[in-house]
Amino acid sequence: MKTEILVAFMILLIVGQPVAQFLLKKRYQNKIYACFKHRDYEGLENILNNKMVKFTFTPFNIEYCRLNGAIMRDDRKAVNKQFDALLDMKLNEHQKQDVCLNGFNYYLSVNDQKRTDKFYKLSKSLKNEEIKKNIDISYNILFEKGYTYLDDILQLYENCTEEEKYINEYLLSIMYKNKGDHERSKHFEELAKAHEREFAEK
Repeated sequence: MKTEILVAFMILLIVGQPVAQFLLKKRYQNKIYACFKHRDYEGLENILNNKMVKFTFTPFNIEYCRLNGAIMRDDRKAVNKQFDALLDMKLNEHQKQDVCLNGFNYYLSVNDQKRTDKFYKLSKSLKNEEIKKNIDISYNILFEKGYTYLDDILQLYENCTEEEKYINEYLLSIMYKNKGDHERSKHFEELAKAHEREFAEK
């Protein structure tokens, strides 16, 4: 009888812990979502400092939430700190890819060349060739003022969906401008604006 009770207790421990973690994770995910929705960054920080949250979520996920909060409140100093903290972690390939892509896009958007270069160089070590090429394209067009990938984007444009046309038209307008072909640049700029108006009306 005692053996059966012990076995039942062990099963409860083995099965119960994942269930409890799942329920806690769901609960705190909802709280974190509410903080982002209402822009309650003080509340977000309080949740992330909670011992149960540290038990339920990985350090990477906690720091990534802090990063998103810093980006949303436009706190550049905090954003820099969070990217540095994430890069200091031992990241798996998926995490490294996520941090690299988001870091590159963020610093590109705020025109921080030094940090954009840092993430651009980091992208070279990624295994996902498609992401590496997309970063190369953005870097060449927006930072190097080049048009190396003009033919590639034109080919993509011929076969892309209506939803994808806007971004390709925008990229083509910049590349033709970089090339010095202002007529073609204006043509694709107008097409991009037309698609932008179309999306806004939906």
